[in-house]
Amino acid sequence: MPFNLTLTPESTGAVFLWKQSSINTVPDTPLDPDHPFHALWKAHLAELVSPSLYDSVIDALVAICQGTPHWKNGLDNLIVATTKCEMRNLLSKNPPDVVCVDGMTGAISHHQRQEHLWPFIYISFDYVGLWTKSPAGSQEHASLTALLKTCLDHEIGHWVFSLVSIIAE
Repeated sequence: MPFNLTLTPESTGAVFLWKQSSINTVPDTPLDPDHPFHALWKAHLAELVSPSLYDSVIDALVAICQGTPHWKNGLDNLIVATTKCEMRNLLSKNPPDVVCVDGMTGAISHHQRQEHLWPFIYISFDYVGLWTKSPAGSQEHASLTALLKTCLDHEIGHWVFSLVSIIAE
């Protein structure tokens, strides 16, 4: 059951750094590849595309694509597994690009539902900074890690919805 989504231009999972004032333009400033957020994003993406604890996130993303939370009703287990595999393949081959926005106020994450910005999900660089400054292994670090991963998942949901919506328009 292939997803009929338009991926032009294709997204690659790249990570950018951008200023709040530039949020309506296509990002072109890569985040330093040695920044710890790169590792967090790549590790989380690997978790999402592997059958794991994130199966419920994959189920939710498929539900967005199918337009119903009941997408599994009446389907053979093989079809369900194949459909979930399709979503994992989409995230593996064309993950959203992540933009760490410096100065993002009033939100920790965001997605612009505009065709030319569909590849990008936005995360507050202020929260990324709090996460990088928190001591590894601390409760604060674990909490901020969970918050960032949850925000990434939430914005991936908006990203998928934008792909579905662009097709429908």
